[in-house]
Amino acid sequence: LYERYALFHRSGGDLASALRVPYVLEVNAPLVYEQERFRGLRLKAMAEEAEIAAFQRADHIVAVSEAVREHVLSRKVPANRVTVLPNGVDISRFHSQVDGQGIRTRLGLDGRPVIGFVGSLKPWHGLDFLLDAFMLVSRQSPEAVLLVVGEGPGSAALQSRATENGLGGKVIMTGRVPHEDIPSYLAAMDLTVAPYLPQDGFYFSPLKVVESLAVGRPVVAPRIGQLPSLIEDGVTGLLFPPGDLAACVGCILTMLNGPSQRQAMGQRAGEAAGGIFGWDRTARQVTDIIAALRSGPM
Repeated sequence: LYERYALFHRSGGDLASALRVPYVLEVNAPLVYEQERFRGLRLKAMAEEAEIAAFQRADHIVAVSEAVREHVLSRKVPANRVTVLPNGVDISRFHSQVDGQGIRTRLGLDGRPVIGFVGSLKPWHGLDFLLDAFMLVSRQSPEAVLLVVGEGPGSAALQSRATENGLGGKVIMTGRVPHEDIPSYLAAMDLTVAPYLPQDGFYFSPLKVVESLAVGRPVVAPRIGQLPSLIEDGVTGLLFPPGDLAACVGCILTMLNGPSQRQAMGQRAGEAAGGIFGWDRTARQVTDIIAALRSGPM
């Protein structure tokens, strides 16, 4: 039985015990901490009790990042029962042959440099930082456009700030789009930015990064958490010190002003992602874990 961990949820372990099958739990975040910090949490003690019970009952845990692994280990789970497998991508849909011309034409982006962001616009995504960077980039590259794909808690504030600063025509917000359309939107971009802010215990394994790389779009991101292991600095993207606005702007301008270098990075990104981040590869690693559990004592 393979289950994705959810807040207050511990029935997967009970079901696996009743069926006498191995129980593998996927943990994507320290959910008690995340819920309390960003959305508010009642019954915290009960949530922590359920989390500890689920973690300790699992025959094996798949953590999406080293920081998540450390959180799992803090719940007294033996290290040999935890494996780190970063998030991946469906390379049959996200690949460098995807055509973004239709999106460019429909949005009036032909001939313009496009800086992209794809995500749910959550508080931890650093959207104010991204807009601050784009305002500085726009002074030196006035034709540049910021294309923001997705919607979430930060949508209204980002649109309002863009309008207040005279960037209404340069910041294009699409709102929510079907996930099957995301490859085409990424292909319409020249580069993407993952503008995460400095924070302790950065535990994310960003899908937006691996999807961008798979489509052949280099990524500008801070050197924090798992990001340096996803993006090879100077090869498949550019990394900057977390929170350093000037450095982020410099990375973006380097890509905009060097189209051949940017395209070479994109090509290498697509090639690397296809071999490393495919969900099929991750699935094989999980089935190997399950096969080992099935062959051992239950």
